[in-house]
Amino acid sequence: MYASVRGNMTVGEDGCQFLAFRSELESLEQLMQQRRGAQRADSSWYIGWSNCDPRVAAMLRGLYSWPDFLPADGEGSAIDWIFMGTPGRGTAVHVSADIWR
Repeated sequence: MYASVRGNMTVGEDGCQFLAFRSELESLEQLMQQRRGAQRADSSWYIGWSNCDPRVAAMLRGLYSWPDFLPADGEGSAIDWIFMGTPGRGTAVHVSADIWR
């Protein structure tokens, strides 16, 4: 589904980001191509990216409901962040410095 929207994997030009964390992947497009092809059993990765394409946002938001624990009239961001990876991979816990003030 994600790859079906032409031009949506461009990052950097409009504030979108691709975060490779602890992987050798260099772009979202490389990830999509890798996932469609044969995958080595020892390959592991963890990545994240911000989706800035409103066409993709509409498709993604059609796959889930607004969480019950958030106010019904709450505001969401126009940018969706997506994080995924293979088992056992991830990023270190991080907390905003503002919480300690």
